[in-house]
Amino acid sequence: MSQSLHIRGRHGKTLRNLFPVSFFTGVRRLFSSRCFVRPTLPEDLIVTHALRILTLLSGLAVVFLPGSVRADEVVTPINDRDYYPAVLKLINEAEHSIRACLYQVTWYEEYPGSSSNNLVDALANAARRGVEVVAVIDRSSFRGDHDEKNQFVAEKLAEAGVSVYLDPDEVQSHQKLLIVDRDVVVVASINWSYYSLDKNREVATILWSPEAGRRYEHYFARRLADAEPFATDRVVYNELAESILDDRNELGFTGWASEDVEYLENRWFYHRLVPSLRAAETSIDVVQSYANSYGDSHPRAGNIPGRPAAKPPETDLLADELIAAAARGVKVRVLMDYTADGDFVREWKGGTLRMAEKLEEGGVEVYKDDPSEQIHAKMLMIDSEEVVIGSTNWSFEALEMNNEVSVLIDAPVMVEEVYVPWVTDLFERAAKWDEDVNGAN
Repeated sequence: MSQSLHIRGRHGKTLRNLFPVSFFTGVRRLFSSRCFVRPTLPEDLIVTHALRILTLLSGLAVVFLPGSVRADEVVTPINDRDYYPAVLKLINEAEHSIRACLYQVTWYEEYPGSSSNNLVDALANAARRGVEVVAVIDRSSFRGDHDEKNQFVAEKLAEAGVSVYLDPDEVQSHQKLLIVDRDVVVVASINWSYYSLDKNREVATILWSPEAGRRYEHYFARRLADAEPFATDRVVYNELAESILDDRNELGFTGWASEDVEYLENRWFYHRLVPSLRAAETSIDVVQSYANSYGDSHPRAGNIPGRPAAKPPETDLLADELIAAAARGVKVRVLMDYTADGDFVREWKGGTLRMAEKLEEGGVEVYKDDPSEQIHAKMLMIDSEEVVIGSTNWSFEALEMNNEVSVLIDAPVMVEEVYVPWVTDLFERAAKWDEDVNGAN
């Protein structure tokens, strides 16, 4: 898989050229008086501090030890309608392996040339030409139509030679992850369905990184270990060869140099995000499909009669972090989906309404989007320098139960040129949560 990219965003800050940016990120977070994450267990605090100390030591090692320079991560944003052609190209050009974690994948019999169908066909064709394709697909115990659609696609892929696995019934595997030839990783909010691929506002990124590839290959292996083969007579998982051939194809993508990438999968999302929120200096912009506050009705409340839960859900703790940031002068804005398009209506009620009220009372600006389009993105932008992209909603299930994949990317030039305009466009067409927007109230 080619990494012959046109790389943008490298800039000549003297100290940043001498030190890896993970060093500066570590310094900023370690010495911020607000940097330490509230621990769930005592060992969490030890691990958090140890990781920051190791980050500082690794930065010093880059300067004083020869041969230890850490290469920049290179990223390519593929938001909204850019996702489909980019991912189709990656699948079609794959040479050795494809790993896919799919939450929702739909085949449309009546629309044979649809984007979703074409992606499914591309995976099948890759398997037929000898690429090792392994897919873990969500199996739902509470959504029959979702399960039926996914099972239909699982059968089509298995018939083409794809090694298909289904996750456990009791686990929601909500991540949207693709790994191509071990060193190209796609992290997204995007499902393989008509609305996600062709209508919704979504975020996604390509990580051109052997380090990210190794990280997510291990993550994928853990999901695979929990899953069950869809067809035991033809599903065989083979480890990839240790080396990847050096010949690569020119794919024509533009990559952006990033200064640091952190992996926020599963239970790490809250713990790795909070230090960045506490270090924010000027602005925090949150764009979410929805965000829930649970108040006294949160899932852990009442587990022990007469006693409060050990701690509030992490989505409420994240809301507290946003309120604390606003109190110290950071401009904090939250935009959530309010859809009224055709037969689909998403009104704010329950947890989302509680979240809006809680945030506004705490000094956070809360907006609802243009009701003619659906926001399915899960993203966050800090100081117009860092961006969080992935599958993680702000809900108890997403932060504390589901399988999820998100990344935090520190890439000021990319964020300024790609995500600041993207976020600005959404907020310009939005309205305050308790006001009318294009006829919706």
